[in-house]
Amino acid sequence: MPLLQVIVASTRPGRVGRTVAEWFAAEAEGHAGFDVELVDLAEVDLPLFDEPKHPRLQQYEHDHTRRWSDTISRGDAFAFVMPEYNFDGADPLHPRPGAGREPRGQRPDAQRRSRRPERAGRGHLRRRPRNLVT
Repeated sequence: MPLLQVIVASTRPGRVGRTVAEWFAAEAEGHAGFDVELVDLAEVDLPLFDEPKHPRLQQYEHDHTRRWSDTISRGDAFAFVMPEYNFDGADPLHPRPGAGREPRGQRPDAQRRSRRPERAGRGHLRRRPRNLVT
């Protein structure tokens, strides 16, 4: 049966991601179309950029990287449970140091965002038609 891995991406103390991931995994198990495995990045304890060779070569020098590779290679599908910090994802998921820290408009995935997040997506409320009496 295919394996869905639910990956908890937050590693901060006091996070709620684990609780959300456990709820999601329970809901997914009810689907019965696949097996579900919960993977918590805080428990994996995988340092970034400590292997000298590119991951696609799968020539790992460290045991923790081999364990991670074995874990993630079992999965057929993945669901990431991640927090949002300042309109960006969790740091453990970034492929390079400082990702998501580029100035507004210079990010590779740049999107127009309101400077006031509470107004994001509510442009139609700010432009109310005026009744003109002649």
